[in-house]
Amino acid sequence: MNSLEDAMRRIAWIAITVLMTATPSLAGIGVTVKGGTLGVGVEGTLGLIPLVNLRGGLNALNLSRDLTAGDIDYDADLELLSGHVLADLHPIPFRGFRISGGLLYNANGLTMENESISTSIEVGGQTYQVSDVGTLVSEVDFNTTVPYLGIGWGNAAANRFVFAVDIGVVFQGSPQVTSRATGPISSDPAFQQELRRETQELEDDVAWFKYYPVLSIGFGFKITP
Repeated sequence: MNSLEDAMRRIAWIAITVLMTATPSLAGIGVTVKGGTLGVGVEGTLGLIPLVNLRGGLNALNLSRDLTAGDIDYDADLELLSGHVLADLHPIPFRGFRISGGLLYNANGLTMENESISTSIEVGGQTYQVSDVGTLVSEVDFNTTVPYLGIGWGNAAANRFVFAVDIGVVFQGSPQVTSRATGPISSDPAFQQELRRETQELEDDVAWFKYYPVLSIGFGFKITP
């Protein structure tokens, strides 16, 4: 996530460059506000040629909840943060249906810390005292630049007001899980072996996130004549 700022600058620069070089012959420029499984976001739509648009946007949302993975109860923080550049093909003029594909800069991640209400915790196949383990932190990350494919409805570059829908999938690759403990036993070789086992079990539990479903709805409007 350290390169997020640079990546967002590149996405913004690409969008600004395209908008600045747009000609009057284009279908138009539109803006859409949306919400869904990628978070809450805003995107711009630019008509390139008849039936083809370019979309770029940003999405973000933070969520906290309790969850159980393996035999451990966690306090989990989900951070959704992404930027996308997509090409839309509208095969049916004036109907709004689109087929979309492109790239997503993926900084989505999950951070989990064990709840401290219990006096013992099972890591791997062994039970330890929480006072020895300290805080058990697991982080789930994904590939940074990933493809997106989907369908949707709405063309903010061609219609004054639109109701926008996107249905698709982000191919973000297998989740990468890292775990660490902060307590006095954290460097013990036997504990480290059990921690690696626990990490692998967690990785298996979240393996289905390799294909992240996208569903969003929003409202857009054309900002050019």
